[in-house]
Amino acid sequence: MIHENGSHDAIHRLALRQHGVVARRQLIEREAGRRLIESWIERRRLFTIFRGVYALGRPATGFRAMWMAATLRAGATSALAGSSAAAAWGLIQPRRQIEVCRPVGNNLSTESSGVHRGFRLSITQGPLVGGDAATIGPLAVMSVARCLIWMAREESMRSLRRAFLSAGRSGLLTQECLDHCADRGQGFKGHQRLMGLIEHWQPDTGKLRSPLESEFLMLCGRFGIPAPRTNQRVAGYEVDCIWPLTKVIVELDGRRFHNDAVAFEDDRGKGNDLTAAGYTLLRFTYRMVVGDPEQVAQKILKEVGRN
Repeated sequence: MIHENGSHDAIHRLALRQHGVVARRQLIEREAGRRLIESWIERRRLFTIFRGVYALGRPATGFRAMWMAATLRAGATSALAGSSAAAAWGLIQPRRQIEVCRPVGNNLSTESSGVHRGFRLSITQGPLVGGDAATIGPLAVMSVARCLIWMAREESMRSLRRAFLSAGRSGLLTQECLDHCADRGQGFKGHQRLMGLIEHWQPDTGKLRSPLESEFLMLCGRFGIPAPRTNQRVAGYEVDCIWPLTKVIVELDGRRFHNDAVAFEDDRGKGNDLTAAGYTLLRFTYRMVVGDPEQVAQKILKEVGRN
């Protein structure tokens, strides 16, 4: 490793903040001259990722380091964009095609180098301002709202829906985010698809722990069912969804339903205790919620009514 004194120590601290990655210009700003930089490259203390961007001490690992390197390659005012920004927020799986935007400069396409080979970087011109911009640690990124607008335009409805529900489970669909989606997305292709999801979303219901719970909340919004509270403790048990005023509980059974003997007994005991405590208990599977939402809605509306 590089000896930690003076400017070297400052370089180490910088790399620690930036997922182990530094830009040549940053090294020079911290008094590392051209000859020293070339020496570090030769002695494998710097590992080239993109032109003028290096991993310090050892090769970079993980997508966050590669995303950081990509924004450093594009310049100080650049930001992660498109599918890369959506992946950084956890909305989709990361891809080896990294997308970055910057307010000025030519469009550029390049590939990672050396031991980091296998990533392709696409840099396009386009500033992120206001609600379009955000940060995740040291990384400048498109905001969640702007990512969803991008996905509505570029991705399938299935992918958009999955990303939207993932954002909801992560607590990213704030009112500010939803408002920005509605306002900023006007005029973009796919805006109506995104607005349909926003119309049926019911925020502030409680904790969400699974995709099925997110799908169920969308079902409630779609059919005008009052929003339940989620993952609340009732009569000594945690229940998936509850309407406290009408004492109705919905338990959601995912694709991998509790089919072993112990789980079966636990579920039945839980159901009996909740019923004895005066609650109406309804159970729905993933197939029912996603494949036959009208029938599910009718059963719930019979018990809790409409908004």
